[in-house]
Amino acid sequence: MEKGYFTVKELAEYISLSTDTVYHWIYCGKIPHYKFGQGKGGIVRFDIKEIDDWLEKKKVKQII
Repeated sequence: MEKGYFTVKELAEYISLSTDTVYHWIYCGKIPHYKFGQGKGGIVRFDIKEIDDWLEKKKVKQII
């Protein structure tokens, strides 16, 4: 069975960015995510399908 959710570290590796950047995007509300619990003790997860859809919408089409 395929895992349906990424941790912050897994997402950072998946999109080749630092975990600091991912945390910044979470804080700014720039990336779809789920948060369970409050404060620094909360757990953040990302739905793989939602991330893939979000990335597709961010794609810049090249004009030649």
